[in-house]
Amino acid sequence: MGKARSGQIYIYRDIDSIIEQKIENKEGKVLFVHGQGGVGKSTLLQKFKAYEKKKIPTVFIDLKEQTNTTMVNILLDEGITFVQHCPKFEEIREMIIKEPKLSAHILERYNGEMNSSLNQFDEANESFGLVIKTLWDIGKIVAKFAQSDYEAKKKEILNYTEFVLLKALSEDMKGYGLFIVDTFEKIKNSDIVSKVNFLESGEISIRHQERHYRFKDYIEGLIYLMVENTTFVIAGRNRLEDLSMDLNEEDIETWSLEKFSTANIKEFFNHFAKKNTKLGLPSSRQLSKIEELTKGNPLLVSLFSQVAKEYNSWEALDYKEMERRVKHVDDKHGLLFYFTDRITSHLKEDEKEIVWKLVIPRVLIQELEPLLFGTTKMFETLVDRGLAFRGLAKEAGKFYLHDDVHEAIVNHFEKEFQEEGLSSWHDKQEVQELHQQLSDFYTKKSELAMVNSAFEGCYHTMMLRKDFERDF
Repeated sequence: MGKARSGQIYIYRDIDSIIEQKIENKEGKVLFVHGQGGVGKSTLLQKFKAYEKKKIPTVFIDLKEQTNTTMVNILLDEGITFVQHCPKFEEIREMIIKEPKLSAHILERYNGEMNSSLNQFDEANESFGLVIKTLWDIGKIVAKFAQSDYEAKKKEILNYTEFVLLKALSEDMKGYGLFIVDTFEKIKNSDIVSKVNFLESGEISIRHQERHYRFKDYIEGLIYLMVENTTFVIAGRNRLEDLSMDLNEEDIETWSLEKFSTANIKEFFNHFAKKNTKLGLPSSRQLSKIEELTKGNPLLVSLFSQVAKEYNSWEALDYKEMERRVKHVDDKHGLLFYFTDRITSHLKEDEKEIVWKLVIPRVLIQELEPLLFGTTKMFETLVDRGLAFRGLAKEAGKFYLHDDVHEAIVNHFEKEFQEEGLSSWHDKQEVQELHQQLSDFYTKKSELAMVNSAFEGCYHTMMLRKDFERDF
């Protein structure tokens, strides 16, 4: 047992040692981990996202709710793609993100010969020149893919950005790397636009026109590109056969992440009792009741413990209300939202002013707390109560709701707001006003650490559903 995040009890299970062994052996494998919602898949992935034992080059892609986007946006968006110990990739990405005028500058300047353009960049802006030289140096290594028409396509240098980022990534992971994807269902249903071809040889080549991929096919291409020296860990609610990925069987291992056993639940509450001496340990009868109500779901077990803190004894806990929620068949998130509601309701007089605001920003960052809640302690409280988790390593200033908590809140308020006849709960005036505030916030805060402000501002402007076509 260890702690994955601040204030959260982490129960070590067999899958932990399996993945650790693959990493220790630097074994090129594709590990598919499946299990029901709340069983701990994202918690497991987050643990290995910051696996610092040997400073392994690591990529963690979490698509969240983003669909129909470009692979360049996915790679550049630090809220979707987390990278550490990948110096070539990180250098290029940081340069591009920090220079918003770079794209226009490249297109404008690439009318003459390459060397002439490089000199102009050096004279105009040292960092611009460095980016182009980096692109050019990597481009020379793989020029065989486009030698015949490379000179004729100079004006399309931006088309190579995705290609260059992927080649840099494969170079960073040449010795060994860890590639994590959250989750099956997101890569199965997402459609992205790309300008690379994945070849049967396992290499990539440049396309000069966009094509649409299902993201699972793109991940499959990346696996062929890097699996010889990379451990891929992909988790989700679906089984592997639901993805229909065409991979070599010898490269694949599948594992089921099961619900907590009775022993796991007992171990969890043993650790919980050490910090909550007032409650002590539940009796065997109470542990059986908890297992029956939560069905062994680790997220519900952990939220159960947070609600229990409100009571003076395990006997006084409101089991009847919880049982009613479990049996409330019209709402599959009944018990989960009950816990979320109970945990957040006392934070402010009007609980609705708390809960729905949590799911509007794509990423919760410390700077948003005063804007959203007028306090600077909300996110830490959510972490302490098990509803959210803090980003690790470079993302220590970011906070994320658990996927199932996020989904339960969205479902609850979609029902409530749509009763008013709205086509989407984003059309609710209070929600629109918050999107406007967030759009203005990111426009003014263009240099936020760990956040692509331009991307976030664009997202909230889009959610406003006004003037989007004109501006973007």
